Amino acid sequence: MLFCCLGPLSHLLAQDKIDKYCLLINETTVKAVREQNTFKLFLGYENSLMAFKDTALLAQLKQVEKRANLVDAFNYLASLGWQYIGLTASMNSRTSFANTNLSQQYLFKRTFDRSALK
Repeated sequence: MLFCCLGPLSHLLAQDKIDKYCLLINETTVKAVREQNTFKLFLGYENSLMAFKDTALLAQLKQVEKRANLVDAFNYLASLGWQYIGLTASMNSRTSFANTNLSQQYLFKRTFDRSALK
């Protein structure tokens, strides 16, 4: 009898959740003597789709762009509750004999309560 009642209740609770996605873009420039990483976070073009009641959340999320390497960036997003989904694109271009640019886009997901959104 208890299981019968929990089934419909869990369905109603699931409707109060929504998944949000972001891309972590890692642009790596490999020069003859060193490698430099630049991170950018892409949240989509429609700002309204990433509108949170807690405005500090977006500022906190953007801090990933200050990380020095890919492992630190992944660990930082994981500490905020984001889950790695997969690599969505990888592009490689050579700007000169000694320089190579590599751009990779990593998809992340986090489940939010609808009440956290505007």
